Amino acid sequence: MAGRFMDEMPGMRFGHAGTIVEGKDDTTADKIERMRAAGIAVAERIEEIPALIKERILATRGH
Repeated sequence: MAGRFMDEMPGMRFGHAGTIVEGKDDTTADKIERMRAAGIAVAERIEEIPALIKERILATRGH
């Protein structure tokens, strides 16, 4: 999730993470927690994305 650093900058929002929480009292961290609770894979770092994608593809194929 890009824009995590924006939680450190009250009143400012950036990118999709900020757009979706705009006007609400929650933070990017709150959004990430809701996504994880819904079963959505969220990478901590960009270099983790290929492994997460591979894991999800293999899971859908029953591996």
